[in-house]
Amino acid sequence: MNKQELQDIVGKLKERDFKIYYLLPDFDRPSGGMMFSYQHVKALIDGGYNATVLHTKDGFTLPWIGKYGEGVPIEYAGGGKDDQINFTSTLQDFIVLPEGYAEWFRAFAQTPSKKIINCQNWYYVLNGMQPGETFMHHGIKDVLSLSQPQTDYLKLIMKGLNIKYAVGYIDQEVFKEPSHWTEKEPRVMFVNNRDQNKTMNIIKTFYAIHPYFRWIRFDTPQGESFDKYVEMMQKCAFYLHADDVSSLGTAPLEAYLCGTLVAGWDGGHGGYDYMKPENTFLAPNGDIVSLAMVLGQVITRWLDCNISDEMYADMKKCGQKFSKEHTHTVVNKAFDELVVERIQELENIIARMPE
Repeated sequence: MNKQELQDIVGKLKERDFKIYYLLPDFDRPSGGMMFSYQHVKALIDGGYNATVLHTKDGFTLPWIGKYGEGVPIEYAGGGKDDQINFTSTLQDFIVLPEGYAEWFRAFAQTPSKKIINCQNWYYVLNGMQPGETFMHHGIKDVLSLSQPQTDYLKLIMKGLNIKYAVGYIDQEVFKEPSHWTEKEPRVMFVNNRDQNKTMNIIKTFYAIHPYFRWIRFDTPQGESFDKYVEMMQKCAFYLHADDVSSLGTAPLEAYLCGTLVAGWDGGHGGYDYMKPENTFLAPNGDIVSLAMVLGQVITRWLDCNISDEMYADMKKCGQKFSKEHTHTVVNKAFDELVVERIQELENIIARMPE
């Protein structure tokens, strides 16, 4: 590409004459990471960017996305087959790739567009990569991260990354407290997204340690509609968060807004930096017995009306931080900076080119 062509590209970047593609896997099951990605795209569109979701299989749509898919365009990169990439873009475009898909990093290696990793979960960052392999081996240094603990982890394992903060939101018009506290029932909600055996072990340990709580029921919205999920979160007095590998679990935040008490692991180094003793009943990360004991303590205190107003207030305040407005601000700020950096990168190349 000659000097004039690069100058034309810079002009297009300055005029926002480019496209941002969010490449996503074709997941049928509900996923907080997928939801956040759709929210990113909508925030960028509302901020004046030309952004779109990019699925692989022709015609695929998320069956559970509901209103969060409204106003979000979808294009397809796969020519009809799952995970097959057959896609072209231009130098001024941006392609956002999910973490954990090293085969996609390689598939897009020759694509001239700026590549960015949208890191939703530290646990999957190294999936499919060889020991010592990093994003930079695929010409990628720009990363979106949704929590500080995850950012710290990325900096630890890969040097030289350019990390921007970008997070989705919890819908506060949907997740809210029931109209009266008497609608809360002494039930424990849990979600089996990752390790069903681990969750069942916690539940069985809970009953073994607290036989007098055999009457307490555990419910899961697995296989139910999104509306059913919301209804369960609002009615259950307790949420058991047994996920120790996410970077930012959405369910505890949804529980906070619904006035549902959360018992969960402290997140370890991957981290839920928002889960604190002020708003959550915490157990050491991965400790099944401790979490079963903590859950019993939560139930006992709730039955004794021994949960402070301050705790409920802190829960609500924490959940409200993850607002739609916050997502709009941080996602657009991240891309405003990425565009400026891309312009500077190309202008530096132009400056070194002969006349």
